[in-house]
Amino acid sequence: MEFTLEQVKAICDAATLPLGIPFIDARLDEYQAKYNGGFPYYAAFRDLVAALKPGMVLEIGAWQGTSAAAFAAGHAETRVVTIDHHSDPGDDVNRERTLEALKVYPNLSYLQGCSTEKVHALKEGTECAYPWVVEFLEGRQIDILFIDGWHGGEFARADFDTYAPHLSPGALVICDDILNGDSAAIFDMRKFWDDLPSEKYLSSNLHGGYPMGFLKMAVP
Repeated sequence: MEFTLEQVKAICDAATLPLGIPFIDARLDEYQAKYNGGFPYYAAFRDLVAALKPGMVLEIGAWQGTSAAAFAAGHAETRVVTIDHHSDPGDDVNRERTLEALKVYPNLSYLQGCSTEKVHALKEGTECAYPWVVEFLEGRQIDILFIDGWHGGEFARADFDTYAPHLSPGALVICDDILNGDSAAIFDMRKFWDDLPSEKYLSSNLHGGYPMGFLKMAVP
């Protein structure tokens, strides 16, 4: 997969809503009404996949499967896998909505489990999805990795370290919520991001107040 971060930045800067996709646009209208949360990163994900045509996308943190659907909408030949433990109160609804997305996009797959053993140790009654991801890959490599699970630096780093060996040379890594401040929900994310190797940049226009990071893995 050949690209430059300048190309990625141009795609992100040009991303606008609506996407023109009824299934996704309906959800974004709902998010806007409920959470003030219809953000252009969904369009950027669709447009990045349309431009780069990756073979494999892995998303950590499905929530309701909407961002995974945006990835899948970009190119029908791209395989998108999304992971979420969906074990918190109310997650039965989020899981059902993720399954709805699977019905719309046949190139989208869902694995219910924790992304790493580090998270799995904190979530009783769950399983770790990592062995299933490795089995699913069947020796293929991940071209785009989206880290959007637990928004703590140590957990994001565990996600990166766990899946980095499965990334293709020059793969694109995307991370959400790269904030300086610490809170109960988001902490140490900027330090995690700053410590990552390779070429990268932060976008401030995709997720209103929550910088999103883009990193291009080095090519050996």
